[in-house]
Amino acid sequence: MCHINDKTFLLSFIVLFFQEMLAYSSTYIVFYSLVLLHFYLIQKRAPYPLIDEIFHVPQAQKYCAHEFRYWDSKITTPPGLYLFSVILREITRFSCTITFLRATNILNVFLIHILVKRITGNHMKAIAVASNPLLLTFSCLYYIMFVHTTDEYFVDYVWNVPNP
Repeated sequence: MCHINDKTFLLSFIVLFFQEMLAYSSTYIVFYSLVLLHFYLIQKRAPYPLIDEIFHVPQAQKYCAHEFRYWDSKITTPPGLYLFSVILREITRFSCTITFLRATNILNVFLIHILVKRITGNHMKAIAVASNPLLLTFSCLYYIMFVHTTDEYFVDYVWNVPNP
């Protein structure tokens, strides 16, 4: 069951991308809507940590509480996703719930889409990359691969920006 803060966050998250959705064709609106629907259904069905989330969610919540010296020895990945979540939490001021943490990956899916579109100039290729079955399947969970994928596309975008 979602908490009041989670519902408020979900609504704000949807509004955040509404302007981006309106800037594109109906294909993008359908894509973003399906991603958000997928996210909502997963949250409704599994509002508790799944698989590796049993390690990542408590670690991220420690980071959200500014306890940066705490580290779960079972985690073998860098803290990039936790830091991204902390920055997003500081900006939005939402509580660091599992729904909020999972939504950081949905944000990364949208960022991947936007970056690929800007890198390639191809709208359909951007949707194809962002809707990769592996990415989309796990986008609703708190996994590290999304922030790393976004980083790769961001570096590619910045590296290839023509000099004025």
